[in-house]
Amino acid sequence: MAEQHDILWSVMEDARLSAAAKCVATVLLLKFRNQASGVCNPSFNTIAKCVGRKRRSVIDAVNELKEFGWLSWTGTLGGSTENTNQFDFSLPVQCTAPVQETTPVQSSAPTGAAERTTPVQYTAHEPSIKPSKNQEEGARARATLIPDDFRLDDQTYNWALERLGSAAAVDRSLTRFANHYRQVTGDRSKSRDWQLKFRNWVDEDAAKQPSADRLRDKVSGLDALPGQVTDSQWDSVLSLYARTNHWTRHVDQFGPAPSSPGCRVPRHLLIKHGIIREDAA
Repeated sequence: MAEQHDILWSVMEDARLSAAAKCVATVLLLKFRNQASGVCNPSFNTIAKCVGRKRRSVIDAVNELKEFGWLSWTGTLGGSTENTNQFDFSLPVQCTAPVQETTPVQSSAPTGAAERTTPVQYTAHEPSIKPSKNQEEGARARATLIPDDFRLDDQTYNWALERLGSAAAVDRSLTRFANHYRQVTGDRSKSRDWQLKFRNWVDEDAAKQPSADRLRDKVSGLDALPGQVTDSQWDSVLSLYARTNHWTRHVDQFGPAPSSPGCRVPRHLLIKHGIIREDAA
């Protein structure tokens, strides 16, 4: 518990942090962090309920704490919807200034006042709140605007596909994400890890999906019965398969992957997407 309070008080003294970031840090440290194991894995929605803020505000606050070195964040990629992240807290780089000697100082009063000692200015264990100049310059150097040709790496794309359920939903989310960060200004327009920032964005889209994207996909025919799948629906699934080798999870509608003997994909569409050659038997 002492370590958690040391971190919390240091967070509170950091003038660079917003009130929202300090509020989120307080909840994470005092409500969710296991002081014995260090496990701290609430979902963003759970944190938002505790601090009375929107989910997007919580994500921004976590990114702020991460930027200034107070915590690191990783997604658990599965498990309970209430425990989807792991937050690891740490104190900033510690000050290494030596402890000053406590040489007795004689009172100059003629009556012979009692001796006293000079106070300790810094100890080797006192945390340094302000990062070094090199640290600040390094952080600024790593933060960039979103690239004009920003694309998802395979790991992030497949993760987003699992979260959102369809290639069309991932494409919609990516378009909105890129358009949003190309029009914002200031520090919010930059990031040191755009793939991670997109994962945070997808988490919020996935939370909204039952009332929007999934309904749209249902209307467009992803819930069609076997034998009723249209060529355009096949095209959506096959284009993803050709690009990532990832087959749709709607196996009950589309059947097994093209590599399976039970494949139900029309032959002319397999040829169209380059999965088999036209002269194949």
